[in-house]
Parts: sequence; C-alpha cells; structure tokens
Amino acid sequence: MKRETIFILSWYAAGYLVLVYYGGSVCPYIEGLGVPKFAAELAAVFFAGLFFRFALGLILLQSPLRDFFVFFFMAAGLTTYNRVYYDFPVASGLKAAVGFMALGFFISVQAYLAQQRQLLRGATLSHIGLSERSSIITRISTVTILAVLLSTATIFLVVNKDLKWLATQQPGLIEYYRPSVLKEIVYVMGVLLLLLISVIVAYARNLQLLFKNQTQALEEVSVGNLNARVPVVTNDEFGNIASYTNAMIAGLKEKQKIQSIFGKMVSPGIAERLLADNHQAITGEKLEVTVLMADVRNFTTLSENISPEELVALMNRYFTVMVEIIHRHGGEIDKFIGDGILAIFGLTDDKIGPDGAVRAAAEMVVAARKLSAELNQEIKIGLGIHAGEVIAGRVGSPDRQEFTFLGDTVNTAARLESASKDLGRDIVISKSVFDKLCPKLREKAWQIVGSLTLKGKRNTIETFALSVM
Repeated sequence: MKRETIFILSWYAAGYLVLVYYGGSVCPYIEGLGVPKFAAELAAVFFAGLFFRFALGLILLQSPLRDFFVFFFMAAGLTTYNRVYYDFPVASGLKAAVGFMALGFFISVQAYLAQQRQLLRGATLSHIGLSERSSIITRISTVTILAVLLSTATIFLVVNKDLKWLATQQPGLIEYYRPSVLKEIVYVMGVLLLLLISVIVAYARNLQLLFKNQTQALEEVSVGNLNARVPVVTNDEFGNIASYTNAMIAGLKEKQKIQSIFGKMVSPGIAERLLADNHQAITGEKLEVTVLMADVRNFTTLSENISPEELVALMNRYFTVMVEIIHRHGGEIDKFIGDGILAIFGLTDDKIGPDGAVRAAAEMVVAARKLSAELNQEIKIGLGIHAGEVIAGRVGSPDRQEFTFLGDTVNTAARLESASKDLGRDIVISKSVFDKLCPKLREKAWQIVGSLTLKGKRNTIETFALSVM
C-alpha cells in the first residue's frame, strides 16, 4: 500500500474516532442513539466517503482540496439521513456539517503537505501543482483565513446550539447539564487547536526540507559539483528560487564546458586573459615577450611515407609532448601552424621569458629525438627565439576571431627558425635573447653567428646558434 494511502486512511480513521467520541459522549442529540449504533452509521458514511475519494476518478477529486469536498458530501449525507430517520433539528445537522467540513479542510491541507514532503525527501526534479506561479503569501493567507473561519464557525455553532438547548431546560437541570456543555465546547476547541498545530508543524517541516534541499545544492556547487539540482515541488516563490538556482547551475555547467573546450583550443594563460574580459585583450595591447617558433624539419618527407591516420596520430603525440614542455617552462601556445608551434614566454613577466624559452627549446630537441625512437620515425626540429615588443589582441571578422600576437618580433622568430636549418643548428636566438639569459645558460656552447641577414628583412641581426647534445 502506498504511503500516501496509509497517510490518508490514518487521518480518516482519526477523524472517525473524533466524531464517534463527540457524538457518543458530548453531543446530547446523538448521545441518545447509543454509541454502537451511531458508530456503525458513521462508519458507513466514512466508507462511502473513502470509496468516493479513491474509486471515482472525478475531476473534482483531483483538486488539492479533494478531502474537503469528500467531507462536505459526507456531512450532507449524514445530515440528510439524521433529519429523515431521526428528525434531528436542522441546526444540529448544520453544526455537524461545519464540523465535517473543518475536518476535511485540515486533512486536505495535511495531504497536500505530505505529498509535497514526499517529493522533497525523494529529491525529484518533478513539478507539482499548476504551471502558473502563485504567491506563497496568497496561499498562506487563504489557508489561514479558511482555517480560522471554519474553526470559528464550528465553535460558534456548538456554543450557540448548546446555549439554546440549556435555555429549554428546567432551572434545576441547567447546573446539571452545564459540565457536559463545557466539556463539548472544550473538546471541540481542543480538537481544532490540535488540527491547527498539526498544520503549522507539517508546514514547518516542509519549509525545513525546502531550505535543506536549496542549501545542499548550493554547498555541492561551492565544492565544484555542478550536477546538483534543487527539486521544484511548489509553484510559489520557493519554486521560483529552485528554478532560478537550477538555471544558474546549468549556466555554470555550460560555462565550465565552454572553458574546458576553450582551454583545449587556446593556451590556459591566454584563455584566462580573454575570460577576464580585459578591455586591452579585446582592443590590443603592447607587450614585451619572448617568441619561440618550432618546426619539424622533414615534415614533407614524413607525410609522404606514412598514411594520413598515422600522420595525425604522430603529430598529436608530438604536439602533446611539446606543449607540456612549453607550459612547464612558463610558455603559452599562441597557435599551431601546420607542423609548426608558435609559443610566447614572459607573458606575465618579460624578465623570465628568455630563460624559459631557451630551456624549453633545448628540452624540445631532446624530446624530439626520444619520440623518433619511440615512433620509429625520424623527427628533427629547428627552433628560433627572439625577444621584443608585440601587439596582443583579438583579430578577425565579427563572426570569426582569434587572440594572437602580431609584430616584427614574431616574424623575426620565424625567420630565425628558418635560418637554423641553413646553419645546421638546433636552436638560433637573437642577441636580444642572449643578453638576457642567466649566466648558466650563456655558458653553453653557443656559436656566435654574428650579423645575419634574414629573409624579408632589410637590416641584419646579431644571432647565436646552439646544437643540443
């Protein structure tokens, strides 16, 4: 049996016992029938009400206040029956009807809150209720007003009927019946008070679960879990907060996905500059950096001797190793140009750029030799390094842009890389790089090439070459 069914049956059973005790002990009209007879007739009414609630699929019974309507029809049936068969006064029937409606209202509220609580505990993402949003203030006000009105009406009818009944008694019997009347009033007020308290407690439990689900999701997000979601189980402000929180988490997850893809397309340091929404990163800025250009010497021959699939796999392996070395020495990848790599060093501190670029270049030459043995393919690289001023910024059309580095420094690095092949050396650097190297790096076996005329450049440039052993 479903938990919801057990919950409803429990409340109906409690309502039945309340009315049996009320009718058999404190109501003077019903008391005359005898407790067993009244209990049996009331049981028949409740069974009919339960059948009406669970067996009939009426549109009316889909309302959150379905139990209120069930108790209303039960009250109407019982009042009519008592009037016809026992000739009970209409006023007494009205009192019973209002009492039934009050019980039905409180049970409806409890059933709705229990259903909401079950969804909250299950942490589902289902929606409950109408698609249109309603204000929680309106809902609480409506429930409070109806609860007060029904409770007040019930107490008023009980007091009014009992006072009128006492007025019809002989003076000597009034004092005798007064305790019974007070007992009835206190009993009705006590039951209504307990029902009010039970609704308040149930709603407080739901609020606690609403806040718990919200804070748990936010705590998960705060530690990086973007799969967390807040169940949306109300169509009020809490539902709005849950929906907006889920939308925020979805947005963060999408941004994380974009950053992940972006980080693979753009070097981390450059991606950070772009995501920071730096105005200069958009319009362009002058930077003092060290530029490294690396190229595979025998790429044309290599590409002719192996299949396209093997070539792609080889280059991916090559780039993976080289990028790791460049990043480890503080460099950032600007772009891949075919089999070439353009890297920038000293993006955050130009003073450490030359050392990092030269150390990375030497390690890249050694790594290329290891890859040759590993892949059984000759991979030989040449590198050119130059330091100077570049223009960094986003270039392209409104529909397609890239962040890149422009200027003579970049062109010179590319020309130095090309010259390394003619010189028969692994690395060729400019004097602007050599002068900034630490003493340990300057002590390496550099060949002083002297003034070198680079392709496409009018002026000569002082250069140094190195063969990595």
